[in-house]
Amino acid sequence: MVTTPESEMPTVWMIDAGGDKRGLITYTKVTAIARFCEVGTWRVECQLTPQHVRAAAAGWRIIIDDVSGMYGGHVKEAEIVQSGRTRTLTLSGEDDMMWLRCSVAWPTPASGVGSQTVAYDIRTGVASTIIRQYVDVNRGPSSPHVARRLPGLTLAADPVLGDTVTGRARFTNLLELLQGLAVTGGVGFRMVPTIGSGYTFEVYEPPSVTGPARFGLALGNVKSVRWRLTAPEATWMAGGGRGEETARAFVSVTNIFEDDDWGRREDFFDYRSASSTDSNAELLQGTSRRLDEQASTGLVAIEPIDNARLRYGIDYQLGSEVLVEVYGEGDADIYVYAIIREAELTASRSNSGPVRTLTPRVGDIGATATSKQTLAIRDALARIGNLEHR
Repeated sequence: MVTTPESEMPTVWMIDAGGDKRGLITYTKVTAIARFCEVGTWRVECQLTPQHVRAAAAGWRIIIDDVSGMYGGHVKEAEIVQSGRTRTLTLSGEDDMMWLRCSVAWPTPASGVGSQTVAYDIRTGVASTIIRQYVDVNRGPSSPHVARRLPGLTLAADPVLGDTVTGRARFTNLLELLQGLAVTGGVGFRMVPTIGSGYTFEVYEPPSVTGPARFGLALGNVKSVRWRLTAPEATWMAGGGRGEETARAFVSVTNIFEDDDWGRREDFFDYRSASSTDSNAELLQGTSRRLDEQASTGLVAIEPIDNARLRYGIDYQLGSEVLVEVYGEGDADIYVYAIIREAELTASRSNSGPVRTLTPRVGDIGATATSKQTLAIRDALARIGNLEHR
């Protein structure tokens, strides 16, 4: 086992409910998983001491300060185990992205919930601008409802990034709304914690490393590669907008390349809430996004090895598109473009010495937030939610 210099091990801070630092945790093991445009998780195991047990109080936060970034958030669960000479405390929770999941985007953010006279909060513009606006007016400093403002939340300056998107909010889950806009707009977003009570919402453009830099066993920069090919659910999609029967608006989108390779596979997307006054632009955008979700997937999982050419957190990060060489012999080359979905940090201390590992993951295999089953469940819940919110 290769040990890690103590100077490269993460530090774990305890932050009280008022945002003040209350000391460090001397941990035995730390695990933190950051996820691209999704809620991350963390877990800290340590000895049960009067110092450590204070972090089990309501409202306290844990911040894991590592060279790859900061992880952590409010303590969600605390467990004490005492048996013989064993006295341990385990603290676990989610990162600050969970506040977006615990929020809804109102049709009229400036009005009270009983005075929602507009059907939808419709916003069109550059992706980073629209995503930032939805956060700001619903849970950010610009919300007119003091109770809705997230304590400690600040918004980074708008970087003006991404393609043009249209958002439509009607008591929509805020995280799911932002995820759809980020996919369409080609950007990412995250909550960046500070060692205190605050955190910053940022929209960013992940660096792409799909050019000459790539990952593969033959290149010596991955420990393992796992790949699985899944056929598309659809190559042609009809989208239905507003109206009924013969008065209803319809559009269609075709994935030309997959239609040629896999044969025509048809499906229908019900998007009744799309605008009826924009020449079906929003309907077309939504139908295209739905078809993308139904495309074939070359699912791949890799365990990268940092080297001088490719280092996580410096050359690539969460959301970066990377090129993976799955197999390369003769004419049977298999290459996959994939997104860095997760990064798992693990640090432990034992009699053998400290050990720190950081494992980025790409694609669906091994990553927990991008499977087709998850997309199917989200789609079903979204359709039910659209009916409930009318």
